[in-house]
Amino acid sequence: MGESIVSSPTQLTASYLSEADWSRLRSCSDHATLAEISYGGEPASRADERISIELPQLGREPLVEVWSSGRPVSCGELGSVRYRSDDEYLFAHIEVDLDSSDLQKTGESDLESATDEIYAEVFQFLETAGYPELLRIWNYVPRINESLDGLERYRRFCRARSRAFEARYGERFVQKLCASSAVGTRGERLSVVVLASRTPGRHWENPRQVSAYRYPEQYGPRSPSFARATTMPIENGSSLFVSGTASIVGFESRHPGDTVEQCRETLRNIGVIVDCALRDSALDDARFASFSSLKIYVRNAADLDAVSSALDDRVPREVPRLFLLADICRSELDVEVEGIALSDSR
Repeated sequence: MGESIVSSPTQLTASYLSEADWSRLRSCSDHATLAEISYGGEPASRADERISIELPQLGREPLVEVWSSGRPVSCGELGSVRYRSDDEYLFAHIEVDLDSSDLQKTGESDLESATDEIYAEVFQFLETAGYPELLRIWNYVPRINESLDGLERYRRFCRARSRAFEARYGERFVQKLCASSAVGTRGERLSVVVLASRTPGRHWENPRQVSAYRYPEQYGPRSPSFARATTMPIENGSSLFVSGTASIVGFESRHPGDTVEQCRETLRNIGVIVDCALRDSALDDARFASFSSLKIYVRNAADLDAVSSALDDRVPREVPRLFLLADICRSELDVEVEGIALSDSR
């Protein structure tokens, strides 16, 4: 990988394509994408171009999530990390099968050991590759709400992730925290996908919410390690990566048992973070019209229509959406939303 520094990063887009459209894209001579992610399938072979995540899709024909920047792409592997890069951005993917017999044991749960290993390898890889700036991380955690030896698996994951950040970046590691999400799968693969850059982004918090890394001890022995959003300046504007966002105000869950109200509260949170980061118009429609894509995690498939309708009330229908069946990081929450928004400074 080259070592040149690019001063004006290009716009990075995520599209949701049908299998047919994706096949046509791959057949183009100038085909070059930074990431292709499929959901619901078996683990991808090393020869497969796609990242495969164990989350079923809801409501539509199978879609492939395709990230591109319009620049030439190189790909490769280093250790357990598979990557693609375009000299501005890099996507890295690493996963561990928690049933694997060769997983190191450290006296803690396999989940914590695997999290330690994955994050340590990813951080070292990004430094070696020359893409040290974190923009976005997706974590797919097996059985995230189950208890393991008296502690919820998500809280174990958070403890290991926080230790990994601190080990890499020191006591002030919160300054390196980027937009992230962590949702639960029903398989046994702990999978982490990282978007990084040569150029630093800016990380944002939501004034309606306590920063996740400052949650009180009742939410676990170590707080979740992420920022509410991250912006990347691009030519004539900014790209905004919004973290997985749920019905949380302050640090407390709101509207347990009412999925529709949870969705509405979630959208209020997203509207505020867009205002903070992109300085959009105060009009609700303007906030959500700036999104180029949304990804919605739903705990119960039966809630799909209700969630979709609640989104229709606030989000223009032309904004592409991908619905996935996933467990949310708090057992009382039923929906989580993330997305990419764009601003134009011209």
